[in-house]
Amino acid sequence: MAAVAALEGRWQEAFTWQLRVDEAEEKAAHLELELEMMKSKKEQAEAKVAALELRVQPGKKEDGSKEIKRLIAAEAEKTRALERLMAEEAKKSRQQEEKLREMQKEMAEWRRKSPEPDMDQIGEQKEVMQKLEISKSLIGALQKEVHSQVAQIESLLEDLENWQE
Repeated sequence: MAAVAALEGRWQEAFTWQLRVDEAEEKAAHLELELEMMKSKKEQAEAKVAALELRVQPGKKEDGSKEIKRLIAAEAEKTRALERLMAEEAKKSRQQEEKLREMQKEMAEWRRKSPEPDMDQIGEQKEVMQKLEISKSLIGALQKEVHSQVAQIESLLEDLENWQE
């Protein structure tokens, strides 16, 4: 009877871990979607900047236009807002990675404490660990992409500032 209760307890813990992994995967998918949206917004901002740059060329010959300068300033503000949003997403991504690390620590502790698992449990544990690793690598890739996007936005901001001068 005690063995059955212990086995049920392990199954409950495995189920809990699976729920946590599923949640982490959902959050990673959400971050991917937000990153794609940010990329789209960035591309739109780049296109607007390029269009404004083309409009500025003739304007420079005529001592520039206040309207064009205002549009450039507005686009620069939009770009800064996008940069702040990307920084927030990077922070969320780091928090997700920290949660995954904590879950891995808890899982290692659970494995250390639990008695010899049977073959089904070993298979489930391997599957959960694989999902955790995939989620971790996905979050890492998302973080790299966010950092890359932030660098590109900073470059665009510098270009805008140069054009404004």
